[in-house]
Amino acid sequence: PDGTKSIKVPAGIKPGTKMRLKNLGFIEPKTKKRGDLFAKIEVSMPKELTKEQLAVAEQLRELGL
Repeated sequence: PDGTKSIKVPAGIKPGTKMRLKNLGFIEPKTKKRGDLFAKIEVSMPKELTKEQLAVAEQLRELGL
Protein backbone atom coordinates (compact mmCIF):
# COMPACT_ATOMS: atom_id res chain seq x y z
CA PRO A 1 0.00 0.00 0.00
CA ASP A 2 2.92 2.41 0.36
CA GLY A 3 5.29 2.27 -2.57
CA THR A 4 6.39 -0.37 -5.01
CA LYS A 5 7.85 -3.81 -4.42
CA SER A 6 9.48 -6.16 -6.91
CA ILE A 7 8.74 -9.83 -6.46
CA LYS A 8 9.95 -12.96 -8.19
CA VAL A 9 7.13 -14.82 -9.86
CA PRO A 10 7.89 -18.55 -10.13
CA ALA A 11 8.04 -20.03 -13.63
CA GLY A 12 4.88 -21.85 -14.62
CA ILE A 13 2.62 -19.99 -12.18
CA LYS A 14 -1.02 -20.16 -13.22
CA PRO A 15 -3.13 -17.04 -13.77
CA GLY A 16 -5.34 -16.28 -10.77
CA THR A 17 -2.80 -17.60 -8.25
CA LYS A 18 -2.47 -15.49 -5.11
CA MET A 19 0.95 -14.75 -3.63
CA ARG A 20 1.36 -13.62 -0.02
CA LEU A 21 3.77 -10.76 0.64
CA LYS A 22 4.49 -10.96 4.35
CA ASN A 23 4.46 -7.75 6.39
CA LEU A 24 3.71 -5.53 3.38
CA GLY A 25 0.02 -4.90 4.08
CA PHE A 26 -1.72 -2.23 6.10
CA ILE A 27 -0.80 -1.46 9.70
CA GLU A 28 -3.25 -2.79 12.30
CA PRO A 29 -4.13 0.23 14.48
CA LYS A 30 -4.47 -1.75 17.71
CA THR A 31 -1.28 -3.81 17.48
CA LYS A 32 0.77 -1.44 15.26
CA LYS A 33 1.90 -4.50 13.25
CA ARG A 34 1.78 -4.80 9.50
CA GLY A 35 -0.46 -7.37 7.93
CA ASP A 36 0.20 -9.39 4.82
CA LEU A 37 -0.51 -8.17 1.31
CA PHE A 38 -1.88 -10.60 -1.27
CA ALA A 39 -1.07 -10.18 -4.95
CA LYS A 40 -3.22 -11.94 -7.54
CA ILE A 41 -1.28 -12.96 -10.66
CA GLU A 42 -2.97 -11.91 -13.89
CA VAL A 43 -1.56 -12.65 -17.33
CA SER A 44 -2.54 -10.66 -20.38
CA MET A 45 -1.66 -11.35 -23.97
CA PRO A 46 -1.48 -8.79 -26.76
CA LYS A 47 -4.40 -8.91 -29.20
CA GLU A 48 -2.14 -8.69 -32.24
CA LEU A 49 1.29 -10.27 -32.69
CA THR A 50 4.05 -9.46 -35.17
CA LYS A 51 5.25 -12.09 -37.62
CA GLU A 52 8.34 -12.67 -35.47
CA GLN A 53 6.22 -13.11 -32.34
CA LEU A 54 3.95 -15.58 -34.13
CA ALA A 55 6.99 -17.56 -35.30
CA VAL A 56 8.37 -17.75 -31.75
CA ALA A 57 4.96 -18.80 -30.41
CA GLU A 58 4.82 -21.56 -33.03
CA GLN A 59 8.31 -22.76 -32.04
CA LEU A 60 7.25 -22.90 -28.40
CA ARG A 61 4.12 -24.84 -29.34
CA GLU A 62 6.22 -27.35 -31.26
CA LEU A 63 8.42 -27.77 -28.17
CA GLY A 64 5.34 -28.45 -26.06
CA LEU A 65 5.45 -25.22 -24.06
